Amino acid sequence: MLLAVLVAVIVLARPAVSSWLSASTGNHAAVQTPSASEEAGQPLPQVNRSSLNPYLSRLITAGSTEPADFRADVITYTVQSGDYLFAIADKFKIRPETILWSNYAVLKDNPELIFAGQVLNILPVDGLYYQWQAGDRLDTVAGTYGVTPEDIILWPGNYLSPTIDIQNPDIPPGTWLVVPGGHRAFKEWEMPVIRNTVNSLWSIGGAGACHGPFSGPAGTGMWVLPTASNWIVGNNYSAFHHGVDLYLTMGEPLHAADRGVVVYAGWNTWGYGNLVVIDHGNGWQTVYGHLSEVDVGCGYIVQRGGLIGLGGSTGNSTGPHLHFEMIYNGVRVDPHGYLNLRN
Repeated sequence: MLLAVLVAVIVLARPAVSSWLSASTGNHAAVQTPSASEEAGQPLPQVNRSSLNPYLSRLITAGSTEPADFRADVITYTVQSGDYLFAIADKFKIRPETILWSNYAVLKDNPELIFAGQVLNILPVDGLYYQWQAGDRLDTVAGTYGVTPEDIILWPGNYLSPTIDIQNPDIPPGTWLVVPGGHRAFKEWEMPVIRNTVNSLWSIGGAGACHGPFSGPAGTGMWVLPTASNWIVGNNYSAFHHGVDLYLTMGEPLHAADRGVVVYAGWNTWGYGNLVVIDHGNGWQTVYGHLSEVDVGCGYIVQRGGLIGLGGSTGNSTGPHLHFEMIYNGVRVDPHGYLNLRN
């Protein structure tokens, strides 16, 4: 009887023992030959793309993949009516300086040279666009613009081998390279400071240049807005745009910001279009660009708030606005510090 009971217990326990043995041994035959349905249900291994391209590891956080909006190549953009430098930069999420540094051949570091229909290079990242010259070395080019050779080599859009010779890279002259993070000093044109005591012909700059000397009352040092509105609608003051673009309507009267003598009145060839410059005799000058009409002449004495012309969009301008600058002892200063302006 005891033997019969023992046999019955062994028979009943066989499924449990078999399951335990399968779990212990891993059931290798099933692992080696998964069915198609089982294989399809398994997630694919994730590939860290930054390991394939070393530069991407600088752009993304650990454990993430390449950003969905990542762009490596340079594209072009056609300037539209009403565009201005800051707006274009904001559209592509880059700094305004990057646009200037990437388009020196057409902009000459001067935001006033932008016009509708112009085609601009748009970099995918802040920095500058450099055209390779015969005899260049990657270490010297990188050092010139404040980056390392690796910054240039590892940028995906430059299509350079990670093992390229830094000193003798054999890059064809004329090749354009993105220099991510690169920067340089601005080489923009600066309008000459014209004093009302200077006895000379300022022929450079266009037909509006005036003779001297001029005399007249000094400014009051109390400023008024040259336009009816204090809104900035275009480029703001910056290290490369030494003025503000104020909102106006076409043909709107423009006024002198303070009393002084007109030392430039007429057409300017550096993109300002019809231009008026007033010397206030106390170290200050003010600049008014893109006028549709100039209503003063060389040597005119104007009062604070006096009419000097009408608003327009002459010169390199994509829409009506007043380009307004303030200069003190030859240095362009931020008008925000002297006028109540709104962005």
